[in-house]
Amino acid sequence: MIYPENFEQKIDFYKIREILDRQCLSSLGQKHVDDMCFESSHGIVQELLNQTDEFKQILLSSQAFPNSGYYDLTAELKRIQMKGSYLEPELLFDLKSSLQTINSCLSYFDTDPNNLYPVLTKLTEGLEPQEELLK
Repeated sequence: MIYPENFEQKIDFYKIREILDRQCLSSLGQKHVDDMCFESSHGIVQELLNQTDEFKQILLSSQAFPNSGYYDLTAELKRIQMKGSYLEPELLFDLKSSLQTINSCLSYFDTDPNNLYPVLTKLTEGLEPQEELLK
């Protein structure tokens, strides 16, 4: 089915974005919500629903998910790509905390003995914990 250009406006899709935006823990999450658009592909919608269902199961389980201690350092990391630039010392703690959180998330899915979250685990394929960078 082909949807008109203004379909998101007609169904008030912005209201969904507003609800999700209020639930985001970081500016990166808010950017992801802002970039969302209506999806009509059955395969993509099913994949996203599966991801949502698995994460809901994580939130309902007794095992806490490591979702705190992550900082959006996108601008700073882009800036220090220029030769001669450096990360401000106070941001090193944010970088360390963010890397620890990322490593904890990777470990969470890597150590899932019953493979309860195969769809979310698939998102981590090819990602490795950055232990050396932390040192």
